[in-house]
Amino acid sequence: VEEDLLGSIEERILQKNKFKVVNHRVKFYGYCEKCQEKLKK
Repeated sequence: VEEDLLGSIEERILQKNKFKVVNHRVKFYGYCEKCQEKLKK
């Protein structure tokens, strides 16, 4: 993911809640195109 959307979310959290995020993790799970086709069968 090229765009850092979490940076803007962290800023909103800071402004609204006075809570400074110092670290975060995001995990993506999914299937490649070939595996998606296999799942349809």
